[in-house]
Amino acid sequence: MQQPTTPRILLNKAHVLARSQRLERVRGFTLVELAVVGTIVAVLLTVAIPSVAAFRTQLQLKTATNNLFNSVLFTRREAVMRNMRVVLCKSRDGATCTHAGGWEQGWLVFLDANNNANVDPSELVLQRQTEAPQVRIVGNSAVANYVSYTGMGVSAHLSGAFQSGTFTVCSPAGREVELRKVVISPGGRARVDAASVGNCA
Repeated sequence: MQQPTTPRILLNKAHVLARSQRLERVRGFTLVELAVVGTIVAVLLTVAIPSVAAFRTQLQLKTATNNLFNSVLFTRREAVMRNMRVVLCKSRDGATCTHAGGWEQGWLVFLDANNNANVDPSELVLQRQTEAPQVRIVGNSAVANYVSYTGMGVSAHLSGAFQSGTFTVCSPAGREVELRKVVISPGGRARVDAASVGNCA
């Protein structure tokens, strides 16, 4: 005589059946599939990592170029507004001008009341720019250390001669690299030249 099936036994059987069906539906990856996925990921990383590095370099160059260009414009505008000489100079510490190193170490803009292109204790500093990371900024001989604007908005050396020159902004890594230039014309007007490729001076 067959024993009657209790609800508890039925419940256990249903649970075991459902679990076995779930296990049948779940299957792992084969070694071949894992190898294919690994190869695809490696290829994508090989393509993506240099692209990210190049994008970062371009962003750093663009930021440094724009900061320098805007500081030149600011220097000229302040000179005209105040009708006096205003100077943009290289500065390592944000307080004094320096003739050593490149412009990437930072710069400052100040009112040059005594026309010596150096910050004196009584002279007002109008703007400070901190170091530009992973970038070189080189000024040619005319703008190697400072840019000076008179109250007329004209760039001029301390001697009174017109001051025009070019800043080259580039990445220090490699020879053939992207270059950006900030150019100051003999009249004092500044512009940014289109990016080109060349040696980082």
